[in-house]
Amino acid sequence: NLPSEGRFIDVLEAIEGTMKSNHCVFGFRRCAEKNPCSLHDRWREFKQSFDTWASQTTLADVATDAQRRKRRKNKC
Repeated sequence: NLPSEGRFIDVLEAIEGTMKSNHCVFGFRRCAEKNPCSLHDRWREFKQSFDTWASQTTLADVATDAQRRKRRKNKC
């Protein structure tokens, strides 16, 4: 695989380690359904959406999006 073909989640995991699904936004050791923090449900939804995006998005996708924004900005 070329670096540009790498998925965004692979880069994040290389830097941060395995993305833990039970990570609490407040930094609590565990955030669970039985003893949730005040943002548990919202954080879980966000985390699931982000994980899906990061698993499906390559570095090339991000670079292409940045180039498109730059071209649009230059047209203005």
